[in-house]
Amino acid sequence: MPESGSDRASAAELVTELARLRGAEPLRNPMLELARNGLVTVHHLRRVVLVEDMYHRAELAAYGLLLARFPHSPADVLLLDVARTVQGARGRLASVARSLGITLGAATPTATALRRDVAAHGFCGFVSWLAVNGGQSAMALALYSEPDGIYYGGGAAIVHELRGRGQDVPDDFAEYYTGVPSEEQNDRALEVVQNGLDSGESPSAALDAGRLCDQYMALLWTTAAFAGKGER
Repeated sequence: MPESGSDRASAAELVTELARLRGAEPLRNPMLELARNGLVTVHHLRRVVLVEDMYHRAELAAYGLLLARFPHSPADVLLLDVARTVQGARGRLASVARSLGITLGAATPTATALRRDVAAHGFCGFVSWLAVNGGQSAMALALYSEPDGIYYGGGAAIVHELRGRGQDVPDDFAEYYTGVPSEEQNDRALEVVQNGLDSGESPSAALDAGRLCDQYMALLWTTAAFAGKGER
């Protein structure tokens, strides 16, 4: 993509390019690979939930900072909406955790292992960086979610594979990880991306943020795939 200044890409074109990159340079999903080989255990499912809980806490802090940086429409509406979505997801994730026999925030061997796992903190670091350095088009493109993208598509594929093999998966887990993104929220994200571009922000920087978000989000599945013995 051309450098800022000569680049005239629209928000819709950036979304299309991001999808093209996902297809041309697919990111691994080690958790899905384990599922296809019948190797997923309850410890892996617990890891998914615990890592996502870490993500939620980092996201809420990041959205607060982004709201302070972009307290104007349409960015503020998007950020408040996304924060509400994440806050609501936290309650549902707590129910998923209970269905797997764990409590979010409890001191367990798995929680300790994840606290020491560099990959587990990758997405948290990315959203923190984005909150401090990202323009509104970059943050909004990172918040745009495709149904078949890294998070939603990855989760649905894992649940489909596990259920297809007859593996016992709690209903709460299956329901949570087969959800779909909000079309209304995506429409808002596109509006914010376009607003940032119209203000002179770099489309290349926005695309970089979107691709980085994919790469860091993929660490959810990578981290979950490497559950150690004795974790709970």
